[in-house]
Amino acid sequence: FPLPRLELFKDAMHWKYGFSLTAHEVTRKFATKSKEEATIWYSKLKLQAEVVLKCFSRNFDLGRQIKRGSFSKVHIGKSNESGANCLIKSILKGMLAEKGNLLRNLVTEIQISRKAQHQSIIKILYVYESEQYIHVVYEQIDGEELY
Repeated sequence: FPLPRLELFKDAMHWKYGFSLTAHEVTRKFATKSKEEATIWYSKLKLQAEVVLKCFSRNFDLGRQIKRGSFSKVHIGKSNESGANCLIKSILKGMLAEKGNLLRNLVTEIQISRKAQHQSIIKILYVYESEQYIHVVYEQIDGEELY
């Protein structure tokens, strides 16, 4: 997936905490003084940057499926951290590889949503990558269609 990946890490051998960013197959690790500082940096970056996160199933529960398309499914989801409801679009990674324009469209959607701040545009909260899916987590808007 072409967006940078963001992950927390703990170097047990040296008792260091931090986060890593991977883009274009190059990983850069940023060490912090404490686990708390690493968590603060991680939290700020995941909200502000166009990054892909790991550990989807640790952070969100998939609820009832509300829509199904050729390439994706949309579920009601729930944040394990806050308990807030959200919408989660899960796109098969295999389909992204087969359909180059689908991947470009998804990346463009993520980039525009991160930059646009308007009440008529549904906000993308996070993007996660698992083995089979790209999970796009949206704010929940009751009574609206998600395309």
